[in-house]
Amino acid sequence: MKILNAQDLSIIKTLPVSKDGWICDIKYSTDGQYVAFGSHDKHCYIYDVKKGYTLHKDLNKSSSAVLHIDWGTGSNKHAIHISDQAGEILYYNAATGVQDPSGVSSYQNEPWATFSTHLSWATNGIWVTSDYSNVNCVDRSIWTHAEDYQLLASGDDDGKVKIFRYPSTEEGSQFVQGNGHSSHVTQVRFSLQNGAIFSAGGNDGCIFQWKCTANV
Repeated sequence: MKILNAQDLSIIKTLPVSKDGWICDIKYSTDGQYVAFGSHDKHCYIYDVKKGYTLHKDLNKSSSAVLHIDWGTGSNKHAIHISDQAGEILYYNAATGVQDPSGVSSYQNEPWATFSTHLSWATNGIWVTSDYSNVNCVDRSIWTHAEDYQLLASGDDDGKVKIFRYPSTEEGSQFVQGNGHSSHVTQVRFSLQNGAIFSAGGNDGCIFQWKCTANV
């Protein structure tokens, strides 16, 4: 997985990646060929890193702000799924810019390099409200738990950080809860190596670091 460095950041700051200047997510493809920007203007912009960060494709079928982006792996390394504020999940081949309307079935066994889509089969068990509005963000651990499963973290409107087993498919799935934020949680991310989760609060302006143990 490509990690942003100072040179990448300096280039990204100069890119015209949104019509309204509001970027919701940034992720590189696993081979480092492309970087995707999910924008509040309903577009997902794909830039070709190896061609000097030139605009490659504009994925523009979303009906609302593009919130989350995840890339495929292996032979599907240029597959991408994006989720938006309206609850849609759209699938594309980022190399060609072609949308795959059968993506749910085409990629049903795709492990995805990251998983940040909060409305999906793999996250059915995290919801406690029928209107699917209280959870703002999720992230799947890159590493595997000591008991050979991955973890799924969520951040919600009540300021809670919750940790589930991934996938969390059953209603009422058990979780471990972290309390501390005094406002809604806007983002959660696992560290690249074992042991930590980072969460960002909204109105409280806080970033927390949580330690995961083998008891999770």
